[in-house]
Formats: sequence, C-alpha cells, structure tokens
Amino acid sequence: MLDWPLFQTAIRFHPRLWCSERDGYYPAILFRVSDAYDGEFKTLHRLYLGEDGGKAKIASPKKAYGEYGGGAIWFGTPQEGGELVKAEGPENALVCFMAGRPFVASAISGANLKNVVAPPSVKSVLIAGDRGRGAGKGKAGEDYAEDAASADRKKKLSAAITYPPARPKPNGKWQDWNDLLVSDGLDAVREALAQAEPWEDLPFGFRWQENGRGLEFLNRIVKGEDGAEDEEWDWLCSEVRFLATTLNADSKDWGLYLEIKTRNAVWHKAAIPKTDLVTSSEDIFKHLAYHGLDFNITPRAKTKLRELLVRYRPKSYALCVPKVGFHDGVFVLPDETIGNSKGRAVVFQPHKPVEHFYRKGGSLKGWQDGVAAYARGNDRLMFAIAAALAPPLLEPIGMEGGGIHFRGGSTAGKTTILRAAGTVWGGGGQYGFMRTWRATDNALEAVAAIHNNAFLALDEIAEIESKALFRAAYALANGRQKERMQRTSDLRSACTWRLLFMSTGEIGMAEKLSEDRMRATGGQAVRLVEINADAGHGMGMFQSLHGFKEPKQLAEALNASGREHYGHAAPAFIRHLTGDLERLTEGAKAFIGRFVHQACAKDADGQVARVAGRFGLIAAAGELAIAAAIVPWRRGEVREACKRLFLEWLAARGTSGPIETQNGILQVKGFIELHGSSRFSSWHTPGQPTLNRVGFYRIFDQGADEEQVVYYVLPEGWKEICRGHDARSIASAMVERGIIKPDNDGKYQRVVRLPGMGPRRCYEIDASLLFGDEDEPSPHVNGSAWVLVGPDFTAPDQ
Repeated sequence: MLDWPLFQTAIRFHPRLWCSERDGYYPAILFRVSDAYDGEFKTLHRLYLGEDGGKAKIASPKKAYGEYGGGAIWFGTPQEGGELVKAEGPENALVCFMAGRPFVASAISGANLKNVVAPPSVKSVLIAGDRGRGAGKGKAGEDYAEDAASADRKKKLSAAITYPPARPKPNGKWQDWNDLLVSDGLDAVREALAQAEPWEDLPFGFRWQENGRGLEFLNRIVKGEDGAEDEEWDWLCSEVRFLATTLNADSKDWGLYLEIKTRNAVWHKAAIPKTDLVTSSEDIFKHLAYHGLDFNITPRAKTKLRELLVRYRPKSYALCVPKVGFHDGVFVLPDETIGNSKGRAVVFQPHKPVEHFYRKGGSLKGWQDGVAAYARGNDRLMFAIAAALAPPLLEPIGMEGGGIHFRGGSTAGKTTILRAAGTVWGGGGQYGFMRTWRATDNALEAVAAIHNNAFLALDEIAEIESKALFRAAYALANGRQKERMQRTSDLRSACTWRLLFMSTGEIGMAEKLSEDRMRATGGQAVRLVEINADAGHGMGMFQSLHGFKEPKQLAEALNASGREHYGHAAPAFIRHLTGDLERLTEGAKAFIGRFVHQACAKDADGQVARVAGRFGLIAAAGELAIAAAIVPWRRGEVREACKRLFLEWLAARGTSGPIETQNGILQVKGFIELHGSSRFSSWHTPGQPTLNRVGFYRIFDQGADEEQVVYYVLPEGWKEICRGHDARSIASAMVERGIIKPDNDGKYQRVVRLPGMGPRRCYEIDASLLFGDEDEPSPHVNGSAWVLVGPDFTAPDQ
C-alpha cells in the first residue's frame, strides 16, 4: 500500500490548468521540485494529461517552470542506512515507488541524474535507468545512468544500476519503467528492479589516475619496516572509455567496444574481439596503438592491460558486425553507423585489424564545387562519381556486384578520375581512397570485405599477377571468399561481400591474362566491364575543360580539391537512402528495369542485360543523388552519360549475343586468316600435299570481280579450330547467320564429295559472309527516343 500522505507532499492534481500552447485547459499533474529531500521549494514541474490519462498530445506535455538542475521530485522517506532509487522522469519514479521502493527521487531528466544528492542517512543508490544509448557525442538513458552511478561511487556510496527488459517499442524507442508497468504489470517492475547489479567502475587492481590522464594498475604490495603494507601503483595506459560488450546476432564473436583518447585530444572508437584478447598475439597492441592509445610497454604492464580488457564488464551491449555495409536496416562504417538502429548500438568489429580510408576532410560544399561540378559535360567523370555512389543500393535491390575497367594510355587521366570517384567515400594520404591491384587474390579478399556495400577503387591492373587476376575478377564480383581450413582443422566461415569496384590500366584483362597464356571468359568480361578511357575529343577522358586551357590543368584542379574535400558524399547519400529506404529502393528497381528495357535489344543475351543493369544502377544512384542535392547536376544528365557509355561498350563488344560465341567465330576467322592455304588443300590442285590438313578451299567464278571462296572443314579439323570453345554452339551460331550452309536434314555438316576423299561430312563455310561486315546487326536502343520516367523516384510505378 502507498503511503499517501508522503506521496501527496510531492504531487498535486489540477483538473483544469491553462495551456498557452493550445489556448485551452488541460488536466495536469504538478510535481514539487526541491534541492534535497527536506530542502526548500525550488520549482514546479507539470505534466498535461490527455483524455486517455496519458500524456497530452501536444508538443510539450512536460515542462519545468524554472531551473531544476541539482533538484529532484522526492517520493517517500529515507531510512537510516537505506537505499535511494533514482529515476529519470516523474512517471518512472512513481512506478518504482508503487513497486514498493520506500524512497525514490525523479531527476526530471537523464542529464540531471548525477546531480541528485542522496541524504546523509542513505548508504546505497539504485539507478533505475532508461534503456538506450546515445548516438555520436549525444547521450541517452544508459549513458546517463552510468554517469550517475560513477558520481555516487565517488561520493563513497554503494551504487547499482538496473534497466527494464531490453524490448524496443514499435516506434524504435526502448521501453522505460512506465511502459513496463503498462505492458507487463507491477510484478514485472518489481522483478526488474530486483535484477540490479553493483556498479563496478573498474575491476579490482585498477584505478583511474586522479589527474584524469588515464589508468593505473596495482603492481605489487610492499611491506614497510614497521610491517605496514603499502600499495605500489604503476601507470597503465592513457584515457579510455568502456562503452559496451559486443556480440553478434547469434550471441557469438564477443568483444569490447572502446573509445580511446589520443594525445591530441581526439576520441577514436574501436571494437576488439575477445579472441584477440585471449591469444598470445601482439596484434591487440597494434590495434590499440593504431587507434592512438598510449600504454606501458613493459611485459607486466601489457599483461595487466590485456587482463583489464578481458575482465571489464560494460553494462551495455552492442551488436557487432565483421564488415561494413547494411545490417538490419542500418549502414555500418568503421567509425559511423547511419540509419535507425532501433535503440541499440551497431559497431564494426573486424576479425583482424584492418586499415581503411573512410576518412573525412573539408566539406560537402567544397567537394561539390571542386570535384562534382567538373563532371558536367564529362561523361566518364560523371559516370565514375555516380558509380561510387551506387554500391549502397546493391543490397536493398538484391543486385550482384561487379566492376568497371577504364582502359587507355598513361596520360588519359584514368587515375585522376579514379581518385575523384574515391573522394565520394574518403581520402587523405598520398593515394586518397584508392588501392592498388598489386596484391594477391587473398589480400584482395580482405580488402573486399572492408568495402562491402561500398566502392572499391583499384589502380593499374598491370601490377597484379595474371593468375591472381583470373581468380580475383570472379571473387570480387561474386562476393565470396575462398573457404579455408584453420590450424585447428575447423572450416573457417567464408566472408562474403557485395560491392562495385572500378579499375584502371593501360591494358585490359584479356591482355593481362594472355601473359600466362590464359584467356578471359565471357563471365569475367561481364564481371569486369571494359570502357575505353579516351572520350574521343583529343583530351583523354575529358570532353569539357570548364575554362581550363588544357586537360592537365583540369586534372590538377580535380586532384587538389580531392585532397582537401572528401568523405562527405557517400554518408549523405546513405542518410538520404535510409530515410525512406523502401520507397527509394522500389523506385530504383523500376528505374533500372526501364533502363535495361530501353538499352537492350529484345533478343539481347543475358550477359548484355546484366551489364545494362549495372549501368542502370549507376544511373539510378546518380539521379537519386541529384534529387537529394548531393551532386550539382541537372536531372537526366547522369542517365544520358550512362546511356552513351553503355552503347560505347556494346559497340566495342561487337555483339548483343553471347560473347563466347562471338569470340569463337572470331577464332574461326583468325585461324583461316593465319593458316589459309597452309592448312586447307586447294580444291583445284588436290594432289598438292598439305601438312596437318583441316579441310579444303574452293574458289567459284575464279578471276571474276566477285569470286566466291568456300571452305570445307572436316569434323576433326573443326574441333581443332574451335579449341577452347563449344564447337557445336559456334556452328549453330554460324548457321543462324548463314555463314555455314547446313545439310537438307538440318545438320550443321553437309555431305560433300571432296577431291580424293569421296563423300564426306564437313562444315561448308561461305568466306564472303564470314569476313563480311554484315555478320552482326549494329547495337541499338529500343524506341525512337531515350526517355526514362521519374528519375527522382517519386512515382516508381509509372
């Protein structure tokens, strides 16, 4: 039963209190605020009520009429040697009082919890905190509760903390004590309050330095001459905050989430797996040093630092993820989480320390003016920037990753444009956000994981070994690491990723693979799409110089701006995307579908459609960025640039059909051009010897203006000519194009009476059609005009 007289000293009910916000009257509860339990009146705190008895549906239903810092609303009376329960809002304090706690104080706000001073008779404090962690430099319920517990411990009070069960409400906010009462009843409140744990700021044997410069550890206890024991403390490390215990969605991969203060007063966050803490590896100290922690390097001190990190038990939990990108609706970067995390912290915790370049410099406005603005009129630069923005769309849309390769001479401006694209995500240092192809395929897999759902810029394809390139082209696009055994003979789970990467080089993938007598497959050619770096205007990759006298000056201006302004566009794009993810994703899907439909012929091969989809994705990202005012371009500009580059690629490919078939036909042409009469016997001089004969050639209307040459290829010779390809598919394609004349029964081989051999089945090839210019229709765009509706995705179903 409540002690109503004591209860009523802190609270009054007003049936009709004037509300200037709505120019009307509301029922209200008035709370008395004082500095101490028996202190003088300080101010009033009021709560307007709605018709349902809850808070009134107005902008400010709760308000203090004056300064309340250090004050509280007190319920009940203190007991000698007893406990004070501190809660944030008065509703939560009332719930704790109703649950049988005899002495409760409402601090009115979380920030004021640490300022509420318990009466001298109280020996212990229980913080009934609200759930939730703050984002960035802000604080929320759990942060305020820990601050209050730490402040009470410094006052030599026993401090403990408890929270309501960790259940987020439908609106994404965590439940507080009043919510728990409404949903589960008073018994649930009593049970949750009983789950309090003592607040242990640091484990035994460690303490904060009084000057605030970091931590110390108890090195040893020494006895003086008088037999008295004295503690000898040594410096351990610089200032650090213990934010949370980390674990993954399966309650595995446990770790510790820290915030480290560097000597130049910059705070860096780091998530460290517990597996690194319990091994003898020195990687943990490299990780800490990389983030700026200063620490005692003596063997005993390093052992004690490892011990502290293992023993420390933060009261809060954070979801850890081993790679950047989308996780449960939020986008995780190494030092930032974007999106609605529904009240829980989500942090990046790689399995091994990894260097990244997701850094920020300058401003978004500076980047827009000094980098993005120069893309107008320059298709390749605009395409590259839009491609850098596109990867966050891959996961929500469900598209596979892939790559773009700019191929051209050393002065074409490839690296400049690649560097400019990298400034979308980060930069700093000599190479900005770029990485190099000069790596093993295993190393590239680790790089790919840190760029999941993000952009990867790889410079100079000539620097990678051809065998590694053969595997990497598949791995980077397919998004799966090779499965490997650990030393314990356990199969380590393979890492996966989904990314868009851009590459440069003076040569293409085919030339690089040919160094080891390897040949690029059609699948690799689709995964790494090659675009000529030369825009065809005598200025390398540029078409417009924006007032500069020569391409070199424009390139220098781009590089200078990119070194100063970087890392702002991608986070801004992700924030725009996560703000309305479902609608924008559906709009992007519809946009890409229209792009593919209009870009591809109806009978285009699936490989061509896949590449068109990638160009459509890049166009969609660019148009989204235009709508969000992230890039200073006009609507439709990036779409048109992507269209032109896609058609360039399609024309260079030479066919809208399967590239393997096209390459096979080219191989047949090359064989005949290379060997000619040396491998084909003349129909007209059958007695002349031919080494390694594969067939015959015959000239009709010899000497006429339009003489016809026909090659008759024997079955075994056809297999040799088509080696490395599907000989039957090539024959089928050549029959469809009229190059091979089939037999009357539809078979690809005709029965022909060959000189000196009699009737034999062979492939009859019309050389005029094989070497003519009409072997493949020109690539074209569906429809008479290129129009894509709704680039801002406001009406995705149109």
